Amino acid sequence: MRSIVLTLALLGLAFSEVAQAALPPPIAEQIAALPIDRMCSKDGASGLKFGATEHGISPIHKPGSINRDLGTEFAPFREAALGATKYSSKFFTAAFRVDLGAKDLELEAVNALALRFEEAGWVLGERTLEDDGPFYDIPPEDEAVQFYSAAGVEYPGSGEGVRLLISVSLGELTVDCEHVALTKAHMQEALGQMPADTPRPKFISSQSAFGFPESDCDDPAKRELVLNRLRRGDMFAMAPGVDQITYEERLADWKIMKLEQSGKISRDEISDKIIGL
Repeated sequence: MRSIVLTLALLGLAFSEVAQAALPPPIAEQIAALPIDRMCSKDGASGLKFGATEHGISPIHKPGSINRDLGTEFAPFREAALGATKYSSKFFTAAFRVDLGAKDLELEAVNALALRFEEAGWVLGERTLEDDGPFYDIPPEDEAVQFYSAAGVEYPGSGEGVRLLISVSLGELTVDCEHVALTKAHMQEALGQMPADTPRPKFISSQSAFGFPESDCDDPAKRELVLNRLRRGDMFAMAPGVDQITYEERLADWKIMKLEQSGKISRDEISDKIIGL
């Protein structure tokens, strides 16, 4: 009997050690090991240079963004949402997100991230606690701890540099890295103010995942492909016909731009005609 009890105790200890070994490192250790210069720098983010047009971000993804899986060195972050300007297709932003599942972990992560970026030379734009406090607090909804890439530049409003935002919203910790000037350009393009040399849009097929026959639902590999795309937020891009809708929208914007540049009709007149249609 004693041998059975001893054996069970040893097995319990072994399972406990295995379970502990399987646990991820404490959040502070993960943040300390993050390659933050690869997450956000004055030149780019997530391995892409700001302004690059070779990035694989399809205009079908709205608003010109796509999710990219990250390597284990970026833990606890597993993926980043990358964005490109709507018509000039220039890379301008990356957002790293993770749900840590607990408020105390979120606070610890915000503090650790903010301190790491400040130590790396980023200029603090806003702080949520008193200046003499050692930590950053989790900001309220839609607010963030803000940093900027260059010293001696007056922010916000300068239109220069790179802005870094660390925030928690709806239980999700986010590190946003955005090029200030290109972010403004993206907003202008999203309102139809595209560059004069923007080429006529071309149709790009989305190759919808919903094109699978119903029988493919019994194929574990194909079923996992669909579920993975849903988890990554690609639902819109998977919808049947979205490629045609996106093409027609972009073509209409392009034609409006050409009409306005012709000088033969004003934007107000164009708006009136569109409303009339």
